[in-house]
Amino acid sequence: MFRLMQQKECLNDIKDTELEMIIKDGTILPVSISTKIITDDNGNYIRSRSTIIDISERKRAEQKIIALKKRFAYLLNSCPAVIYSTKPNNNYQCTFISERVSQVLGYSPLDFTNHPTLWLDLLHPEDKNRVFANIEQVFISNSMTHEYRLRHKDGHYVWISDELIVIRDSEEKPIEILGYFTDISQRKQTEQELFDSEAKLQAILNYSPSVIYVKDLQGKHILVNQAFLDCAKCKADDILGKTDKAIFPPEMANVIMANDQQLIESGGRLQFEETVLSDGEKRHFLSNKFALRNLAGEVYGICGISTDITDRINTEKALQESRNLLDTILKTLPIGVFWKDNQLVYQGMNSAAAQILDIDNPEMIIGKTDADLLWDEITVQKIQEEDLQVIGSGDSFLFKLQNVSLVDDTNICLETSKVPLRNLQGRLIGVLGIVQDITKRLKAENQLKDLTHRLRIALKAGAYGIWELDLKSFSLHWDQQMYEIFGMGERQSSLTYADFIACVYHEDISLVENKFALVLREKRDFSAQFRILRPDGEIRWIKAIAQIQRDREGNPATLVGINSDITEEKKAQEELCQKNEELQIATEKAEIANRSKSEFLANMSHELRTPLNAILGMTEILQDQVYGEINPRQSKALKTIETAGSHLLSLINDILDLAKIESNRMELDIKPLNVKQICSYSLSFVKQQALKKNITITSQIPENLTPFMADERRTGQVLINLLNNAVKFTPEGGKVTLKVSVISEEDKERTKNYLRFAIKDTGIGIKKEHIGKLFQSFVQLDASLNRQFEGTGLGLVLVKQILDLHGGKVGLSSEFGVGSCFMVDFPYEINQLDTNISSQKSKDSLSQNSQGENNQQISILLVDDNCPNLLTTYSYLEANGFSLVCANSGEEALNILNTHYPDLIITDIQMPNISGIELIKIIRQNPLLDQCKIIVLTALAMKGDEQKCLEAGADMYLSKPIRLKELNLKIRELLT
Repeated sequence: MFRLMQQKECLNDIKDTELEMIIKDGTILPVSISTKIITDDNGNYIRSRSTIIDISERKRAEQKIIALKKRFAYLLNSCPAVIYSTKPNNNYQCTFISERVSQVLGYSPLDFTNHPTLWLDLLHPEDKNRVFANIEQVFISNSMTHEYRLRHKDGHYVWISDELIVIRDSEEKPIEILGYFTDISQRKQTEQELFDSEAKLQAILNYSPSVIYVKDLQGKHILVNQAFLDCAKCKADDILGKTDKAIFPPEMANVIMANDQQLIESGGRLQFEETVLSDGEKRHFLSNKFALRNLAGEVYGICGISTDITDRINTEKALQESRNLLDTILKTLPIGVFWKDNQLVYQGMNSAAAQILDIDNPEMIIGKTDADLLWDEITVQKIQEEDLQVIGSGDSFLFKLQNVSLVDDTNICLETSKVPLRNLQGRLIGVLGIVQDITKRLKAENQLKDLTHRLRIALKAGAYGIWELDLKSFSLHWDQQMYEIFGMGERQSSLTYADFIACVYHEDISLVENKFALVLREKRDFSAQFRILRPDGEIRWIKAIAQIQRDREGNPATLVGINSDITEEKKAQEELCQKNEELQIATEKAEIANRSKSEFLANMSHELRTPLNAILGMTEILQDQVYGEINPRQSKALKTIETAGSHLLSLINDILDLAKIESNRMELDIKPLNVKQICSYSLSFVKQQALKKNITITSQIPENLTPFMADERRTGQVLINLLNNAVKFTPEGGKVTLKVSVISEEDKERTKNYLRFAIKDTGIGIKKEHIGKLFQSFVQLDASLNRQFEGTGLGLVLVKQILDLHGGKVGLSSEFGVGSCFMVDFPYEINQLDTNISSQKSKDSLSQNSQGENNQQISILLVDDNCPNLLTTYSYLEANGFSLVCANSGEEALNILNTHYPDLIITDIQMPNISGIELIKIIRQNPLLDQCKIIVLTALAMKGDEQKCLEAGADMYLSKPIRLKELNLKIRELLT
């Protein structure tokens, strides 16, 4: 049986037919039957001849080819690379390209079929010459890989990596170029970002004035900045890969290497001063060295930052010399000079002042007040009121006379000038005064004034000089006073207008003549102020007023007037103008200084808080084991970093708080406070420290105390400061007690109530002579304590300033070697209604268990030009399930926001080009981002910064450094 498969009529009446034949065993066998028709000469059919051929093998081969084609097509479409072939001629026309090209370039294979040289049009102009040169090279090397850019159908350029080979015939002639390329745009972008990051880091290092270097554990330098090379007077190749022995003299190198070894063994941080020989000159450096650790916490190197303090040391020497010179001047100055602190306690005076006050030795005045001198009580009260007014207002008293009485009823007269005494930072620290005993001089002046007064009475009738000018003959008549005013002595028989003009100062002659010309031309009265030159050479100011006298016909006949000498008045006006100018200049300088101080505080706040935010944040991440588990030793090291960072932050906050108080910028948030809660809160900060020293802490707090009105944060700051001092200065096994009580005081027929917090310790106590120094900034009572107890000396100053702002008081009782008791009194209304003061802790912990479930749905854009801070925040939030996108600048953030619409944006403020405030304003103009929340997370912490950010459109303002857990809570609080 045959089944027709294919039939084909060929030439010469031969017909080819493909059939399937069922053979005897039932198998289907494909065959080809070729039949030839044989005819006679007339074309009549005679017979036919057929040939049957088994084509089973051919059919099976054809099926395999079809399957191979299908597999090849599948591989082409599945391959992530674009596969292509071109002709090996000058135009390199495309002969084939896979479907993947539409995903990479947006064009279909048909576009390349219809336009074989399309890829030449898509080449980036800057890459064409290089690409053609590379293709020419492939005919030599037979294969190669190169990278270039092709224009996508939507217009942007795509970076591709292209690998191609040459196909040759049997005679080794090129017949085709085969290749495949992949999209490497993302890799290129990553490489560029890495290059930019490394360039920025190197630029920062090179522009830093400090010497910065990094060494490996073998002591070889692996990185140095330009300041290092400038100091060493060499090139990078002379330093990199070498140890300190190969760079510095042996003695100096041994000291440096010993410091390095100590640092490696401790794994911590060192700060010390060292001397380095630079270009033959010894330079002094303040060096900070710290160990570098990898992600596993292993030390792999040392980083050092050294600041040249040679100029500072030289300045300190010059300052000491200046002080010595000032002491010499004060000792020899005939005018008395004294100075007091803010508590009106004398801090010193010179010999002249001691002589006026009848004191044998000027040093005897130190530590005393005016009440300890020979003044009576009324005089002491007046002097102290003036001092307090100078301190309170910041104004000066110049050349003020004081009649003071001594205890022996002797009266003396002092001329005193007092000015505010300020330190280098402009902070008012006391009063500086100059004093002279003018009792004898004043007596002589009073006698002179009495004589002058009687003389004025005697000459009252002739106080003004009278003159008369004939307007026709210009003859002039003066009375005797006129001669005296002009200093001409005896009367002259005749005077003329020309004689008068000859007395006028040459610079004012034209003024006077013009005035007289107006009188003659317009018949008006005369009035002028001008200068005269007396015969003795003295120049005097004259004020002249005159009226026209007319004859019977009404014509101007004479000009009658009076002259007065106004020289003193003019001098007073000039002095007043000069004083006003000086006052204006001083005011402008004060305003500039105040603005500079504010800008300095804002910058310092940002520059100090920004790295602290990264340090404390990364420490918190590591402690939370976001990057993996840590062992107890690592946990202890992280706790040390956290403690040191928190201590540094506390010092920064103390300095900034003190500056705010001094510039009247600190504002209190007064609200009712629960006594027990604020005490418990404050005690929790020192319990661990007390436990380490085996110190017993007790509290005595009466029941049913009503709340008191105060600032919660500042009150806690006061109590924590005093409790911390008590624990710090109490030896092991001691005792610290916090006692709360209500006290009353009578003040001007009114009873004032105070809530007293008394912190009593069994510590080292305070010497009586040191108590006066307690509330001075940056002062510890004993220099030796600086080495035993850390601190800036600002704590008690802040305590007093905060209590002053509350209208409260600070008290102290102490016995050296026994202990001390500090008392702080807050104003207190006993009948004040109890107010429910609840903690925010319950709110903070409401949804912590479910935060990971919802965070995955929250998209956040982080914007910060500080990479460590950005990495810290990103790592923590990513570990808590948030979806994050990062930007290192305002420009990059805006580019991201063109295609990405996050739920929340967290941005810094101080960034180059586009600041955080400018970025917020631009975002708020985009209607697509109306629902997007914005949190400002910045190191700026000055007054007005928060208001500026909120006015620009921010939803929340947070100050660095911030606990990352707190940031997490703030995010969820804002988004819910």
